[in-house]
Amino acid sequence: TCTNCDATNFLTFDGLNRNVDRTRRRGVEASFKGRYNEYFDGLINYTFTEATFQSTFQINDFITTRTVMPGDTIPLVPKNRLSVTGNVHPVEGLTLTLIGLYVSSQFYLGDEANTRPSLPEYFLLNGRLAYERPVPGGRLSGFLMLNNILNQKYSTSGIMAVNNLTGGGAVDQFVVPAPTFAVYGGLSYRFEGI
Repeated sequence: TCTNCDATNFLTFDGLNRNVDRTRRRGVEASFKGRYNEYFDGLINYTFTEATFQSTFQINDFITTRTVMPGDTIPLVPKNRLSVTGNVHPVEGLTLTLIGLYVSSQFYLGDEANTRPSLPEYFLLNGRLAYERPVPGGRLSGFLMLNNILNQKYSTSGIMAVNNLTGGGAVDQFVVPAPTFAVYGGLSYRFEGI
């Protein structure tokens, strides 16, 4: 039995959503944008988020009852997120972009007590080639996007759940795999009148 627990009861897994009495999200976000010269500019964005439970409650994680304490991290909220973007403009209308994205580890949904291994951190590298030029009657633009250039295997979401299919009812970590390397492109015409 949990002494000093809030009235919220999460001990019965019945599929219903319930609100936790108190949580807190605080952090800071900073962006720095600069232009070195006419050929190069960049952007750095950093976000720190501290998302925590601020009340004590008990939860059944399919195996045992665990007590969630004030200060435990809310699942699926990474503490650190950093993106760095560099743009090169070699000729008028052409932009080459490289984007690096780092996301720190996160606790799985269902691990509110923060007792199990977390979802791993990941780093992505994306690229973009864009060209825009005036044409009779408007502007023509096109782009080619390369996502996950390093072909990283990563997951942006995960959950703790009972594995009745292959785990014999044991609690396992399930993840949502993110896309591997992909290429996208597009072409557009904007009418501006003659």
